[in-house]
Amino acid sequence: MKRIFQIVFSISFIFCALSFWNLSAEDTSVFHPAAVRKGFYTGMTTGRLFFTGNDRLLYKDGWVIGFKLGYDIWKYLGLETDFKLSGQPSTEGSIVANVPKSFFVYQYIAQLKGGYPITQRLYAEAGIGGGLFIGSPNMNRTVSATRSMFYAEMGLEYFMRTRGISIGLDPSIAGVANLQGAVIQTTGFVRYTF
Repeated sequence: MKRIFQIVFSISFIFCALSFWNLSAEDTSVFHPAAVRKGFYTGMTTGRLFFTGNDRLLYKDGWVIGFKLGYDIWKYLGLETDFKLSGQPSTEGSIVANVPKSFFVYQYIAQLKGGYPITQRLYAEAGIGGGLFIGSPNMNRTVSATRSMFYAEMGLEYFMRTRGISIGLDPSIAGVANLQGAVIQTTGFVRYTF
């Protein structure tokens, strides 16, 4: 899994480097990001996942990678589905028979997203939705491995000069059934709008 994380990070870095390199090129066309903030898009996200509250005594911080697919109905409103995968070690000090030493978390999320232009290229975003939070192996065998979750995120998105490419930050918080604290994710993304 560490290798997958390195590959996703490398691809993200290449996209960002190419986009920043294109910023220095002379732009003779008029580019309005609001004109491309409509229609289908796809993207990838990566960052860290943190448990909070008493859950933090059982589970360490882990990495997270994800893929998103969405549709902007118009420049202020859209729908998005996300799939996220994270690897989570347990704390070395916890001696709990029901908690494995390490596990994966699969998140399936559907959300309604809104965006508001701050400048021609910079948007503030907010999303709200829900989904499934699945531990494999089960992160706590006394409850179901599949749990429902409430999901909310806020972020910033910056449209590059390269048409359709944007980068941004999309930190989120999730309330997961049978967990004592919230799950926080600090992530960044690269997105392409078709």
